[in-house]
Amino acid sequence: MKLFLFVIWLCSLAVVIALSVVPDVMVIENNEDKMLHVTIFCLLTLWPVMALKRHLHIGAAAAFLLLMGGAMELLQALAPERQSSFADMVANVAGIMVGLLIGYLLRSGAAR
Repeated sequence: MKLFLFVIWLCSLAVVIALSVVPDVMVIENNEDKMLHVTIFCLLTLWPVMALKRHLHIGAAAAFLLLMGGAMELLQALAPERQSSFADMVANVAGIMVGLLIGYLLRSGAAR
C-alpha cells in the first residue's frame, strides 16, 4: 500500500512541476494564487508525514519539497510566459510548514 501511495506522491510531484513551467492556463488576479501554493505544498507534505516513520525521512522529504519549490520558481523566471515570485516561494514554504503541522497533529491523534 505504501508503494502505491509513494507512486501517487511522485505523480503528484510531476504534475505540479509540469504545471509550474507550462504557460499559465488560469489567470488569477490579486495574488489569489498564493493560497493555491499553500494548499498544494501542504498536500504534498502530508503524504511523507503520514506514511514515513522516521523523522529524518520526513525532514528529507520536506527539504526536497523546499528545494523543488525554489527550483520551480527559478524555472519560471526562465520561461517567457511565466513570472517568478518571491511571494510564491514564501507561500510554498508556508504550505510545507502547515503540512508538517497538520501531519504531525494527525499522527499524534492516530497513535492514541
